[in-house]
Amino acid sequence: MPFPINDDFWLNTAQFLQENVSEEDKIIANSEFIEKISNTIAYPSNWNTELTNYQWVVIHKGMMDELDYLFLKQIIEDFIPVFANEVFVVFSKEHKLSTVDTTLVHWQSFIDNMKVQERAYQISPIIFKKVEQILIPLLQKIDVMEEVIAKLTTEKTNQLVKQDSVAANPDYSTLSVPKIKELMNSRYNSHNAYNMVCLWDEVRATELTRHTMAAILPAKDSTILEIGCGNGGSATYIDECKEYIGTDLSEVAVSQANIAYSKKQNFKFIAMDAMKLEFEENRFDVVIAREVIEHLPNPIDCIKEAFRVLKSGGIFVVTSPNRDSLHLRVNRMLGYEDFKCSFDHIKEFTYNEAAEMLTQVGFKIKDTKGAFLMPYWGINNVDSPVRDLTDNDPTIVETLRDLGDRVGAEYAFCFIIICVKP
Repeated sequence: MPFPINDDFWLNTAQFLQENVSEEDKIIANSEFIEKISNTIAYPSNWNTELTNYQWVVIHKGMMDELDYLFLKQIIEDFIPVFANEVFVVFSKEHKLSTVDTTLVHWQSFIDNMKVQERAYQISPIIFKKVEQILIPLLQKIDVMEEVIAKLTTEKTNQLVKQDSVAANPDYSTLSVPKIKELMNSRYNSHNAYNMVCLWDEVRATELTRHTMAAILPAKDSTILEIGCGNGGSATYIDECKEYIGTDLSEVAVSQANIAYSKKQNFKFIAMDAMKLEFEENRFDVVIAREVIEHLPNPIDCIKEAFRVLKSGGIFVVTSPNRDSLHLRVNRMLGYEDFKCSFDHIKEFTYNEAAEMLTQVGFKIKDTKGAFLMPYWGINNVDSPVRDLTDNDPTIVETLRDLGDRVGAEYAFCFIIICVKP
């Protein structure tokens, strides 16, 4: 297959290799990389390939179940990870390069896949060879269910199925702010708040991060406020800035964040109501409200506060689930009632509704993006037969990611709006 020239994850990986691979180095990778990097061979059909002859290995995380476990195990033993993104992990024998931060979600997803393969292989190498195409997906489902049984509350379990989640939890639009805070603290105390339980959750979150970071980076000289940061928010992805302050209604969340990011200079987290920010006017260069406005009783108050604390020329990034996403448009045409994508959302907005609130307050919209597309999500008699594909199949999930990027803010599952304060 030709190299996917329109895919940033493939392009970023190829660029990293081109910048670091020597002419004499040999590489094992997907066959698509052959046209980009010389001395590349496709993944071996068996693990007996002599890895001592190779200096680099590129692993596509979505293809790990097609590779021999012993081959992957040997890579981890003989090479060091030097690059990771949403799709790939690059291993090298070049010790001058920095090792991947093992706390990053892109590396952790690789490790999680390895654990699944190791478990299958330990059952019996012979059986594993014969039935891996059936066994690996089955074990992935078993792992998810074990986690649900062992760790998650009934509330979290019900989140796995959208139709059940709303019915099984209180209507957040009827709750007071103190009650919402109490429920949020409980969720963060359980260490199960906003867990990503399937591949599409991870990819959608990554898309929101990608667009947000593209709007605000480089941030070396920027003062940044993130509203609704949870237990870390964007802090993981901002390497350097003049100041970063994350706020969240949950005291438990900000306490966890202050511990997790205690070694990052100029980063701090404060418990604060998004609708009543305790900062002076013209304080920040950047304000981020990622997946926040749908949780607020009065989101316009949050937007006004963001406008107040931003400097003139400052950037405001807003992301939110789209009430006019394609699946909801189809749902309406079939005669079904609208539904929210999460039980703890008070009100979801269309792109146009959000844009109107922003311009009403005084913001100028600079750019918009779409993140992910779920054509069938939640639609009666349509969603269930394809849910496993749209949730966890790497090829389908990547296609839906690409489609969300293409259709833009009006039709995608989530919209991203980048604004400027005049």
